[in-house]
Amino acid sequence: MASLSQTFLMRIGTLSGHSSKNNNIPINKYNDIIDIINKISDKNANHNNIVILAGYAGVFSIWSFNKTHISDLYSFIISTFLIISVISFIFFNLYQMIKISNFSLKIDGFFLSASSGDASIDEIQMAEIMRDYNITQISIRKTWKWCLYTSVLFASFSTSLLLFCFFWQFYTRIFILDSM
Repeated sequence: MASLSQTFLMRIGTLSGHSSKNNNIPINKYNDIIDIINKISDKNANHNNIVILAGYAGVFSIWSFNKTHISDLYSFIISTFLIISVISFIFFNLYQMIKISNFSLKIDGFFLSASSGDASIDEIQMAEIMRDYNITQISIRKTWKWCLYTSVLFASFSTSLLLFCFFWQFYTRIFILDSM
């Protein structure tokens, strides 16, 4: 199976009519290259964001249903853990946007440096673009790992405590109050 970088190069080559004998990629394929990069990033980010946001929505809906029956100490702990989790999630999204924007600016520099419409990027320039792309992706993945651990860990703690409070309330209403 081809790596993401190899797939990226093959797709760019296909879009530009690049063959193994021709070592240059025409500048006029700039929009196609940017579209490929954006689609790769967007597909991964959209799925993760939807799953995480749905999880937060579920936790907040359970909390709003149950908040009148939770003690102040538990409410403080739950809110603190959820705030840490949400801040970690927001930090990652901001970090990812900054890294992708910086990479896009580097690509713009390559394409804007060629003044004529029929100029092309040689293999050395393409290798530099791919190196920058790989560095950006590795940096984003490393940051995502720690942000994911932080978000999931603190969200899991708060959700567990919230569910404990919910089931304790259910238990006390059904079994303890009914027996009196």
